[in-house]
Amino acid sequence: MKSFSVHFNELAAKIMVFAGYLIGIPFVIVTVAMMFMIDEPGDILSLFIFLAIDLVCAVPVVMGMRMKRQARRFREYSDLIFDERIFSLRGLAEATGRTPETVRHELAAMIDKKYFPEDMRIDNIRREIVLPQFADGVKSAGLNTETVICKNCGSPVVKRINDAGMCEYCGSAVV
Repeated sequence: MKSFSVHFNELAAKIMVFAGYLIGIPFVIVTVAMMFMIDEPGDILSLFIFLAIDLVCAVPVVMGMRMKRQARRFREYSDLIFDERIFSLRGLAEATGRTPETVRHELAAMIDKKYFPEDMRIDNIRREIVLPQFADGVKSAGLNTETVICKNCGSPVVKRINDAGMCEYCGSAVV
């Protein structure tokens, strides 16, 4: 699943990085050359002007790289949520190597930017992703999964049929 806004942001990011490098590299070369040729006080002013232009050219490069990183993270979260059926923030955090709070913050930003379906939301009490199409547990053919209730804390746990699972909330084994 990939939304139009993610496609657009990826394209805009590539254009921004390319334009920043295309315009910025010649100015950086001239700036470095000028640093070795300063003879008069007026040359220092020219050097500062070129340094300012270098900084302005760096802005689209940095912004484009941030947008590309966010698009990569969207794909990563999308694969985990829609393909692997991981809905808990803790499970997503473990799968990505980030903290649950970072995952919550990044997903909230992506939901606000309409990257994900409009009906997707984060349940901050249960600390999980809520999608109405998966409200009754995992409904994907071929995954052979079931939703069971943890006997220790009462939370729903999605696990493979005939396999033991682990409660995402309290860490208890679930069979």
